[in-house]
Amino acid sequence: MAELLDVRVLFVFTPEFVGDRVTAVFVDVPWSRDVSDGKLAAYAHGGQHCSVDREWVAGQRVATVAEYSELLRELFRVGYSVEVVDSFEEAKV
Repeated sequence: MAELLDVRVLFVFTPEFVGDRVTAVFVDVPWSRDVSDGKLAAYAHGGQHCSVDREWVAGQRVATVAEYSELLRELFRVGYSVEVVDSFEEAKV
């Protein structure tokens, strides 16, 4: 079995995304080597990795357990070991 990737994740509710309404934000993983751009790595259903802007994240609401549980299971299936961050303050986004 492959080694799991440890990540801290803030799940945010994203009503502008039809269907996939929750995004997993990897709060400690910059999208690129240029950390000054303020973008973080994120994940949506079906293996869709993307970048999100810190300001955009701060404008979303934190998803409930019921809203993010399916995406959390998917992250485990694809090889992530997830520590769920429950608030923007804890995430320090």
